[in-house]
Amino acid sequence: MRYIRIKNGEDYYDIPATNNYQVSYVKLWAGDTNRAMDGTYTGTIIGIFPKIAITWPTLTGSQQSLLLSIFNKPSLHIEWWDAAKQQYNSGEFQTSDVNVGVLLADKDLWVDFSAELTALKRI
Repeated sequence: MRYIRIKNGEDYYDIPATNNYQVSYVKLWAGDTNRAMDGTYTGTIIGIFPKIAITWPTLTGSQQSLLLSIFNKPSLHIEWWDAAKQQYNSGEFQTSDVNVGVLLADKDLWVDFSAELTALKRI
């Protein structure tokens, strides 16, 4: 099974099981990028940066609290399965969006907690 691990201090934290773990490879283009009059696209690619989107089906309040404390940091060290290289890879990421989901108060569970992480450097 492919996994994502988040470094929290000196230790890696294996995140709770997810129902959605998606890696995108986002191209970042330089300012000289334009579409020419003939429709061709010209410009310089600065790099391709992995973006990881994760959704959890349910979390306990303590699991959510731990994830929020980690995702609210300026940057995170992440280890994930890199499909492009067919191996585990790691790097520094920033959290772009975190959605805390919906509280099922009678069960003290949070539903559909999600986070998006974007690499700080080309990896």
